[in-house]
Amino acid sequence: MAAGDREAVPGDNRRFVKRSAPNAPRFELGWFHRYPARFAPSALDLMFAGLENRLTAPPKSLLDPFMGTGAALAAAVQLGINAVGFDRFALGVLIARLRLEPPADLEDAVSAVNMLADMKVPRSGHSDPELVQWVGADNARLLTAYRDAIADVRDIRLKRFLQVSISSALRASSRWLAGSIKAQIDPDRSPSDIRLQIKRTARSLRKDCQIEQHRTNAVATARMGDARKLDAVATGSIDALLTSPPYWTTYDYLSTQRLTYIAFQWPAPSRHQIGRRYGISPDGRGFAAPSSLASWYVDFGEERTSMGRALREYVQRIREHLLEAYRVLKPDGVAAYAIANSVRREKTFDLVGAFSELAEEAGFVEPEVVARTISTRRILPAGRDVLTGRFSSDFQPAISEQALYLRRPKES
Repeated sequence: MAAGDREAVPGDNRRFVKRSAPNAPRFELGWFHRYPARFAPSALDLMFAGLENRLTAPPKSLLDPFMGTGAALAAAVQLGINAVGFDRFALGVLIARLRLEPPADLEDAVSAVNMLADMKVPRSGHSDPELVQWVGADNARLLTAYRDAIADVRDIRLKRFLQVSISSALRASSRWLAGSIKAQIDPDRSPSDIRLQIKRTARSLRKDCQIEQHRTNAVATARMGDARKLDAVATGSIDALLTSPPYWTTYDYLSTQRLTYIAFQWPAPSRHQIGRRYGISPDGRGFAAPSSLASWYVDFGEERTSMGRALREYVQRIREHLLEAYRVLKPDGVAAYAIANSVRREKTFDLVGAFSELAEEAGFVEPEVVARTISTRRILPAGRDVLTGRFSSDFQPAISEQALYLRRPKES
């Protein structure tokens, strides 16, 4: 029997959502936001099946320590699995909480967005100069008024819906360089009226919330937190872990959503970002790179260059995370990581191999790598220009996406 067609085990109160078509995911996920590095539903379903096939019993609890916008959590609750996720960045947590707990009345939520959008442009108002540069004076004044109005909303679910609608509308209303994942202004582009964009994004958001209404009795929670310090999770309490960790220097999760952080006046501490490139002080004392990346650390100049320091810090932070992942998993529990190798300087950057080595250092056993089919919505961007950050539609990326499965050994 295929994993997607499995019937519930007697005495098991979970409901398995059957596939609507051969090879289709057993759950439905909305889009919600233009947030980077999201899970494609087909890839996520394959990884859930991979976990189920490697566990001795269906998982009752799941952890995503790098949850992003909570796609794995949303899938888990549709499969009847209790889940918890953590992320360091406010926007990802906001979106995840919205998708897990949407407004009770989505039509009323859209109406509330429309009322907000219909506000006239204030004649004056305090606006961040950088925000004005990005979206224009009128939009900036409106955003200040929106922020003040949302502060008075008591319904937290409605507040999240309003905030995500605005966040989703920002780039389309701005001078952001089209096709770029970098915060870069297009000098030839003029801002458009954000009020029209907000109404459009609210309608899309309503559809996304409706898509994910196939609920079970399972509960999922999205929290702000650090994947290296999962203090809120008890030792040996999690059946399975499923996640896509940050890639080294590929994405800047704050830069790609810079307009939201400016508009809502949220702090954006880049020091929390695993995989960052800049702002790292030289300090390689006692550092030993995994053999898969040792030559890269040397080639990048070790602590003499920003790239060398960035690689060292990335490895150190992933080491810390894997120790925590090992701690919270139950004995015989399984972790699944979506990772990709890439080609840099015409040779393979073996991130999968490095993860496997670091995981074994942490105590995991039986590392198993399974190739993943690259989907149209890739974890890594296709052909990004390093100067502009723009995507190329016809470039074939030199990446190899993998699922890495790890097991915490049974207690002796």
